[in-house]
Amino acid sequence: MRVLFSIIPKDIAVSIEQRSGPLDSEEMRTMRRLVEVIRAAGATGLDPEMVFAWIEEDLRARLAQPLQGATF
Repeated sequence: MRVLFSIIPKDIAVSIEQRSGPLDSEEMRTMRRLVEVIRAAGATGLDPEMVFAWIEEDLRARLAQPLQGATF
């Protein structure tokens, strides 16, 4: 958990800590996998806010739905 909290932004760490109870095993596996992916990508040492912004931007782009009836 120390490694996880050291690479995620403080506001996210605080919100994780303030949950109503500990992370369940699936959530812990997900968080560990996220740390592994960040490390494997070579993103350690970068500003965590920037790394999470990139992750969010990529997810939003990948999950975006086409506008219905839009003409460009």
